[in-house]
Amino acid sequence: MEFALRLQNQPLAVSTYATLPPGVRELMPGSEDLSRVTREALRRGGGGG
Repeated sequence: MEFALRLQNQPLAVSTYATLPPGVRELMPGSEDLSRVTREALRRGGGGG
């Protein structure tokens, strides 16, 4: 899977939390959080295992 993702240069999915109940939606990370985590993982090498 890691190999396949390294070759992937297109978005994997686009999703929103619009259909989730408000209490659950509040617990989900925002786009800034996801972007930050992704950048940090890529900076570290993103090996995952």
